Amino acid sequence: PGEYCPSLIMEDQNNCPFFIECEVPIVVEEFTFDITPVTAICFGDSTQVSFTGATSYELSHPDFFTPIVDETYWLQAPTSTDIVVTGNYEDCSFEQTIPFVVNQLPDVMLAVPAEVCFETDPVVLDGGLPIGPTGEYTVEGAVATSFDPSMTDETSYTVVYTFVGDEGCVNSDSSEVYINPLPEVALTAFDPLCEAADLAILAGGSPLGGDYIINDEVVSEFDPS
Repeated sequence: PGEYCPSLIMEDQNNCPFFIECEVPIVVEEFTFDITPVTAICFGDSTQVSFTGATSYELSHPDFFTPIVDETYWLQAPTSTDIVVTGNYEDCSFEQTIPFVVNQLPDVMLAVPAEVCFETDPVVLDGGLPIGPTGEYTVEGAVATSFDPSMTDETSYTVVYTFVGDEGCVNSDSSEVYINPLPEVALTAFDPLCEAADLAILAGGSPLGGDYIINDEVVSEFDPS
């Protein structure tokens, strides 16, 4: 590249030399091409990039590019990478480097009970990591701070914890919570007892294996005295 002004020395028909001095210089500019600005992305996303000014292009990572139209592409990469683009025009070529930044997603985990019993106390949702103001829980798509076991039993519900990282990248984890139905419980009515009668063995509850409780105390006998 530069400015050139060639002059000529020629001979006429009598073989006499004469000089032709340059009047208009020739300007040779350096070949280059344009690349649209490339924005940073989050892992899994893509961004558009376009090239103009060359007749063909060579890419150091062609698998990162998906054609859209003409020389416009979707650009996606797994990690931050310097991508070299070589533009060609006639016998000229020019290289440019795209410093492509790919922000990784935050590591997100969620721990909730796999099962709860129907109509027990609500379960506070606090098992999501990392902890922070950008974390949010949802139950079946609705924002929530607790899980309510009084919803329809014998059903699984999806709890999702979503977290937004420092670079604005979003990731989530999910778990299923199943609401177990309450067992069918029956207790046969007791016969009347006389005061100071013998201890009465407590029976008649089904299914077997449960506890009998009197005044908040687990017992196996009833004292009529």
